[in-house]
Amino acid sequence: MEMKRRTLLSYLAALPAAAEVLSFGSAAFAAEEGGNLVVGLRTSEPRHLNPAVTTVGGVQLIGANIYSALTRFDMNGTPVPDLAQSWDISTDGLVYTFHLAPGIKWHDGKPFTSADVKFSFEKVLLPLHPVGKVNFSAIDTIETPDDNTVVFKLKYAYAPFIQLLEVRHATILPKHIYDGTDIMQNPANTAPIGTGPFKLAEWSKGNFLRLEKNADYFKKDRPHLDELVFVIIPDTNTMVAAMEAEQIDFAPLGVSFDLVETLKTRLGPKGWVIGTASYLFRGTGSVLFNLDDPTLCKLEVRQAIAHLIRKDEILSTVRKNVGKIADNPISWYVPNDQTGVSYKPDAAKANALLDAAGLPKKADGMRFALSIVVSTGWAEYEPIANLMRDWFREAGIDLQIQKMDEAAAIDKMFTARDFQLGLCNPSFGPDPAIMAKGFTAAMVGQGAYTNGMGYKNATVDALFDQGVKQVDPAERYATYQKIVQAVMTDLPVVPLYEDDFAYAYRKAFTGLPPGGTHRDSYENVEKA
Repeated sequence: MEMKRRTLLSYLAALPAAAEVLSFGSAAFAAEEGGNLVVGLRTSEPRHLNPAVTTVGGVQLIGANIYSALTRFDMNGTPVPDLAQSWDISTDGLVYTFHLAPGIKWHDGKPFTSADVKFSFEKVLLPLHPVGKVNFSAIDTIETPDDNTVVFKLKYAYAPFIQLLEVRHATILPKHIYDGTDIMQNPANTAPIGTGPFKLAEWSKGNFLRLEKNADYFKKDRPHLDELVFVIIPDTNTMVAAMEAEQIDFAPLGVSFDLVETLKTRLGPKGWVIGTASYLFRGTGSVLFNLDDPTLCKLEVRQAIAHLIRKDEILSTVRKNVGKIADNPISWYVPNDQTGVSYKPDAAKANALLDAAGLPKKADGMRFALSIVVSTGWAEYEPIANLMRDWFREAGIDLQIQKMDEAAAIDKMFTARDFQLGLCNPSFGPDPAIMAKGFTAAMVGQGAYTNGMGYKNATVDALFDQGVKQVDPAERYATYQKIVQAVMTDLPVVPLYEDDFAYAYRKAFTGLPPGGTHRDSYENVEKA
């Protein structure tokens, strides 16, 4: 492994641009032979490591190895015990009693208790997590009869409750570190203290994060590795070069779709596994409209844009048929043929709609200009935006592309709401109730992947309130089908595709979660 590190240093030094971004300090890798897993992160550098207050993917992926939750997912995406070693559910589905594993300690040696769980839900997850209000609105009270027992009493039966108690949506924070502080500004957000299998040992800004094994982890036979190293590699070509040189071991999101087949041929014989998979919490690649914009507030303009977008071409040319077309934000739940309202490519119709909106073409053939926010952390976004720019010109719209890193793009679209169009992949799974985070009035500007569009429809809000309380599957389906119908009629977004992704890892490791659970912890990973 030491030779591997030196090779990596040499490689990075040979890349003028990348070397500045990715150069490693040699002292960073004093790991034992065979004890390291190097993960290439094709994303911008996280601003902090507190997954309890964000839905940013890079924070979740790293944070899942530092923190714990009441449950976690197994390799099949099934909730299994984590901090809670078992739980009971009352027959009416209103009371969940969790029995915590004994003897758990925080990374600073303080004991973990049920008070940490109650604090995390009441003071962090419900008020501060971008989708906490949506995910856990069913909670009425949280009781802690003793240090190892937590009792959740719900206002109504809520089917997806157990599924949402894993680390991405329900990270448990240390009360003794955060209580009485400004949680969003707490220094522990960048120097985390968790109960997870690894501790943050080193963070070289702009380069890498090194996590070391938590020797006091409450699961005595795990983790198997001594270290995890997360390398920030926002450039796809650099990622692939690092894979070919075996300078990284795992690229959970690091492969461009157009390289999947090529890399299977080139790297498969060298011990790499290249594949595609669906997210456990399915994302939907979408174009967002800022409905407060004076041009985009006109329905005819949004409809015209929807008729200019050729989803089949995006899927075939940019995504190489990875994923499938989406005609609504939850097409995995309400299939496309039951959406009710859809927008097919039709440039003539788009032009007619723009004329009807009072936006005629000028002497140069153009009508107006728009800008679209594109995160450089997702390799497919810029080529999609380039296609849109060409298509929009057919209707006299000058589309300007604004490229920025993932964190800046998310802030601009979802918090500041300082944008016109945006490309992103909000997740609305595994239960359609989660879709409320993006389409209810209460979630306007509430953080990453909430209602950045500023969409407000009282009927839709009422339907979400109704759907979350329904238990009968047929009744629930009918409710969410009505929501889909209303949303696609109002058109605050243009759904493009269900966001499957590509991954790569070396066969030298087992227990890697390359599929939809890749943002769970790597506590089960070990050398083959």
